[in-house]
Amino acid sequence: MRHMLCALSLLIAASAAQAADVKLALSNKVIAADYTSPQIGQGLEFTLGGLHHTDNGNVFTSGVQVSQQVNSELSVGLGGKLFFVQNDVKNASALALGGQFDLALPGLSQVHVGAHGWFAPQVTSFNDSKNLQDIGAFISYRVLSNAEVFASYRRVRIEFDNRDGVTVQSGALLGMKLFF
Repeated sequence: MRHMLCALSLLIAASAAQAADVKLALSNKVIAADYTSPQIGQGLEFTLGGLHHTDNGNVFTSGVQVSQQVNSELSVGLGGKLFFVQNDVKNASALALGGQFDLALPGLSQVHVGAHGWFAPQVTSFNDSKNLQDIGAFISYRVLSNAEVFASYRRVRIEFDNRDGVTVQSGALLGMKLFF
């Protein structure tokens, strides 16, 4: 398990020289990292992420989305993500569709709020899984022109056929987002 997290960390670090952003988050039992590529063409971005919970398992993601700055305060992204979930109950994978938004508060451009939601129904959930949900919200403060700190809530849950579902993460995280 630690080897996979090290590999993900090295991949993110090696890509950081070309990254649009790298996000790192922690809680007492969780470490999470996400990388978003620079935009290509008309807003196409690639994402790579991982989350490790000491008790509930791991989540690895890889995705593609289109993002657009709607106005000076609001950016929106829509796309798809592949999820691979490892835990003591059952491993699973899913293709989820969803998106995210980031809103700079009017008059307080350094303060941002946002949310994301990724959902995979049974038809795109595999290995005896029925569905997957990854939802979250955040508030952040831009402390430097290329760095912000944030507090967030994230819930990742997967339901299985003939088994109880597993909530890999449900709780608060503190972290930072670095822009390159």
